[in-house]
Amino acid sequence: MRLRVAWLWLLCAWLPLAPAWAQGDSADGEEAAVAHKIEVAADEPDGAPVTTDPLTDDGRKVVPIDPRAAEGPAPGVLAPANSAPPENPAFTPARPDGLPFTCEAAGVVDVATGQILYGNDLTKRLHPASTTKILTTLLALEAIEAGEVKMSDMVAISQTARETPESALWFWPGERMTLHDLLIGVMVRSANDASRAVAEHVGGGDAAVFVERMNTRAAELGAVNSHFMNPHGLHVDLEGRSAGGDDHYTCAYDLLLFTMAAWRFPFFRELCLMDGQFVTQGMGAEPKALPATATSPAFAAPPPQPAWRPVFNRNRLLAVYPECIGVKTGYTRQAGSCLVAAALRGERAVLAVTMKSASGSERWAEAEALLRWGLDEWVTQPVLLAGQPLVDVPVRLGAQPSVQLVAEESIDAVYPRDAVPPLPRLEVVAQVRAPVEAGRVLGQAVVELPNGRSQTVELHAAQSVDLAPLVRGVRTALMALGVGLLGVVWHGARTEARRRRRRLLAARRGTAHPRRPRSR
Repeated sequence: MRLRVAWLWLLCAWLPLAPAWAQGDSADGEEAAVAHKIEVAADEPDGAPVTTDPLTDDGRKVVPIDPRAAEGPAPGVLAPANSAPPENPAFTPARPDGLPFTCEAAGVVDVATGQILYGNDLTKRLHPASTTKILTTLLALEAIEAGEVKMSDMVAISQTARETPESALWFWPGERMTLHDLLIGVMVRSANDASRAVAEHVGGGDAAVFVERMNTRAAELGAVNSHFMNPHGLHVDLEGRSAGGDDHYTCAYDLLLFTMAAWRFPFFRELCLMDGQFVTQGMGAEPKALPATATSPAFAAPPPQPAWRPVFNRNRLLAVYPECIGVKTGYTRQAGSCLVAAALRGERAVLAVTMKSASGSERWAEAEALLRWGLDEWVTQPVLLAGQPLVDVPVRLGAQPSVQLVAEESIDAVYPRDAVPPLPRLEVVAQVRAPVEAGRVLGQAVVELPNGRSQTVELHAAQSVDLAPLVRGVRTALMALGVGLLGVVWHGARTEARRRRRRLLAARRGTAHPRRPRSR
């Protein structure tokens, strides 16, 4: 009996140690390294995270890095509206003619990173005029992508769409046109009747459904000051009432947001550059002469169908600024002259927006100045490279004394041309216990961006680190001992059970089980 108690005592003492030796690892605080927010701690147990700023080295094994090789920009997501750099009089856009900007709101954004390079009243509520059609085109392209409609759909032009005033393609009664050509009319000709026809088709025959989707999609994209009453941008509601136009508004930030969302579609980028395009004069009713109406001029009978209708781009910046690649103009009396423009130099593109400029000529000059400033004064610089060794973390009980941490992905950011990018801040665990698998997250790198935001990337173990040979041997011995102890306990329990059964059988038969004499 005393022998069995001794074996049980040894087993109880060994069991708490066995898992740690068997796994060779612990979770005493190390999991905090995986979280996005890592607390700074001076004296923490093994595995606890520690934050080290390379600029103010506190003695730990975290070294400053200064990568200079570019891997190419990642697709950008527009930064929050309040993250534009503070206006610095010594570093803001200026017109070549030295005149002040007349627009009431303006902004510049880098397309690849989504960084806002300049902002002036980005969230001020203003009327967008025909720049509304950027969101209209975005919703149509997303509907095509989702399979709800097709580019080749023949869209019947309703009487309501045909009577939409101002800039138009001047459809004939009963005319039909492909959705592809209608979108050319929307973005290139800035046709209001084509915008209404697209809205009715994508909205399942109801333009009101499409306008509701415009507002829903704007909110999903993160718009901060937008509400739409129609798909074309006139200062009216869907019924043509001017009183509803006051509820049709947006801001410079939201226009950049919509353009960034649409920019991923190759056809959208093609539309921005189109000029002198011909669209089919669609199939439909027999053409005939039309009398003048309140909104449409008189038309003579057109030539036999099918024919071609020329469409010319209203963005004059495409003709005067070689780097310009779009995007959309807008004008109404309430909105003034508006423009969302893009420019490409090499592989780097920037977007600029101006709202409510004093005149059309001011609009062109101001947009060009913003685009040139974004390309001339800002450059993309690599801050962190994927796979680059950054820091060594000590490994306890490992075959190697430490493991290298590498960044999961590259980080590129846009900085002023003469600025030196700040070094990343490394937040890593103080040490880790073997074994360590390659790819295990053991920290993160934080990169401070010029607009006050930061970008974080996880740091992974570059290679696996196994237990040291001696530790493996001890672990194997302990495991063997544990198995042996379990076998002894099991055998003793089984033997005792057999004895009890024999005693019970002997008692039932009335005979005492003979006990073995104790040896002296």
